[in-house]
Amino acid sequence: MKTIKKILKKMPFIKDNNSGNELGSIRPTDKPVFNTFNGNEIIYNIFLPTVKKEYIFGGIYTALLFLKELQVNHCKVKITAFDKFLSDEEKLETSHYLAKKLNMSISYLEILTIAEYKKSSPSLGEIFIGTIWYTTIVIRQLIDNNDFIHKSYIYFIQDFEPGFSQWSDDYADAITSYKKGRYIPVFNSTFLKDYFAEQGLINFDTHFVLKPQIQTQQLTLPTKVNATPKLFFYARPKRPRNLFKTGMQGLIDWLHEENPDIEIYTAGQPHDDLIFGRWTIKSLGKMDESVYWKTLSQYDIGLSLMLSPHPSYPPLEMALSGVMTVTNRYANKDLAELSNNFVSCDLDSSSVKQALKEAYGKCKQLDERIANAKFDHDPMAHSMEKVAQEIVELYAVKNIG
Repeated sequence: MKTIKKILKKMPFIKDNNSGNELGSIRPTDKPVFNTFNGNEIIYNIFLPTVKKEYIFGGIYTALLFLKELQVNHCKVKITAFDKFLSDEEKLETSHYLAKKLNMSISYLEILTIAEYKKSSPSLGEIFIGTIWYTTIVIRQLIDNNDFIHKSYIYFIQDFEPGFSQWSDDYADAITSYKKGRYIPVFNSTFLKDYFAEQGLINFDTHFVLKPQIQTQQLTLPTKVNATPKLFFYARPKRPRNLFKTGMQGLIDWLHEENPDIEIYTAGQPHDDLIFGRWTIKSLGKMDESVYWKTLSQYDIGLSLMLSPHPSYPPLEMALSGVMTVTNRYANKDLAELSNNFVSCDLDSSSVKQALKEAYGKCKQLDERIANAKFDHDPMAHSMEKVAQEIVELYAVKNIG
């Protein structure tokens, strides 16, 4: 039988710790035990990947909105961040940012890193809120090794996260996070909840579906059609799930075959401007939020792809702004069910090309675009206020074990 030392020598990414070498990131599974507790007051403790303000958008922003609604319901809250280190200055900066951005009152003393939290004296009544999949692994460890009153936790599910990691250890851990532990899932769209149901990943009596938190108060509607139509491509070359190559191939083929009169802009992540024939595809890079809101409705056509069962925000924001929006179907997701401002495509460039052709043919119908911008982007889901209130009532009525 081969010894562990011989096996480890054949694995270049793992080395035998007994020989003085590092074992990489693999360690015995953590079993965190608190030395002391501080009462049994109910405190909602949300676990976030980071609280640095440059990352407070999208999923983190939505999770913090949920935490704010718990405060509105007179709940005590705290934040545990998976940042390796946060100075008091950084915590204060986050506290001030949340006050300004979300009108949320949270002291910097209520913001801890996960390392700090494990050395603290928490309340036995803490109710954990997991966000990204790896936060729930730590939550399960904390609950399994300590005497917290509530043996269940809230799992804020905003996408099918195994898809972020392809076939890998992270994929396995992410999908396992849906199958293990006693939790109450909060899904961020009906499309996403239905996908989990189809995959056999909802085995709970209680779950909630949250309406995607589109900042509708920031959106405007177009006042005119551009003489030369403008196309806005939400492009993130470094995010594979945004299908940049597929979108760009479909766009180039459409230009080549149809020769449209069009101006083209990309935003999301910067790249060099691209010249194809008489067209220049101009990169706006990562847009300032205020510029994005101010200019979105000035475009006539939008292109935004996402290989996910969850409807990402950009295509919803485009269509709600009166932009003819090309976006892909996936599994049960088809945004064309919501509004005629969507032109759905499949996951290949040829389908993207055909959808762009259709959107271009409709983009000068301004009255229709404005009328079709008035739609409910998730009619079966509930508001943040309602979901937060029902969860608070649920935990107030009984100890969920």
